[in-house]
Amino acid sequence: MLLPEWFTPFVEAGLLLLFVKEIEVKRRVLALAALALLAACGGGGGSSATSGVNPPPSVVVQPSVSGDMLAYQANRGWNYQGNVPSLGGALTMTVYADAVQSGVEPLILFGQPGALANAFAGTKMGGIGVTATASEFNVVDYVLLNGGAIYAEGAISPIAALVPSTLTLGATFQPYPGASATVEGVGNVPGANACPTPATGATVQYTFMNQTYSVSYVPGCGITQYVGNNGETLTLASVGSYPNEGLQSVRRMDNLTILDSVRSLATIIAHHLKWTPKI
Repeated sequence: MLLPEWFTPFVEAGLLLLFVKEIEVKRRVLALAALALLAACGGGGGSSATSGVNPPPSVVVQPSVSGDMLAYQANRGWNYQGNVPSLGGALTMTVYADAVQSGVEPLILFGQPGALANAFAGTKMGGIGVTATASEFNVVDYVLLNGGAIYAEGAISPIAALVPSTLTLGATFQPYPGASATVEGVGNVPGANACPTPATGATVQYTFMNQTYSVSYVPGCGITQYVGNNGETLTLASVGSYPNEGLQSVRRMDNLTILDSVRSLATIIAHHLKWTPKI
């Protein structure tokens, strides 16, 4: 989460103060150590045997991975297979990257019972809107469908930070107020073998409202596994390009015109969405 600009000087001043205090403490420790050494040597007079100085403790560098943690491209689809008890058991889910709509990348979700190559013939479940910065990927809005109609939709405010572009073992971040995330593993992750180019990944554990979820990422590939706290497990089975699927979302108007009704104005103000799945 980004701090407001007015808060930055206070943070920098606080860090500087701690740094100065740390230097001062180190100086006092060194001075005491020197006095103790002189006392042991008889106040500096005569000769004495000297002992070697202990080497400083080695710095442990935690493993990390960096890169494009979502790796979305237009017409790319990620196919997941697994078990979702709340939806009846075995499930195939496909996440499809649609073309960018007004600066937002819509990721459309399809689901179909069973273990299949993809879920495009199943139910369109909804989607999320994603944006990217140089350091992280954010979820800015969502749409849920039910029976071919919009069930729920809205902008996410404040924006949810899904994942940073660098994941270091043990690192923590706050994806959303009241939520926390910890990088609990870096190395071989489930589902990585299904990536076009298998590579080292990382697993992040998210906690929100006393519920925990684990998501594994491989840079350049995307999400390779999702594990929920109610027995849901979906693991990447394949990644492919599906240009024949075309657009699965449509662009919403960015600006109102004089012909727009008050009702449409109220709708846009309430939702702030720039895209919606095709129904």
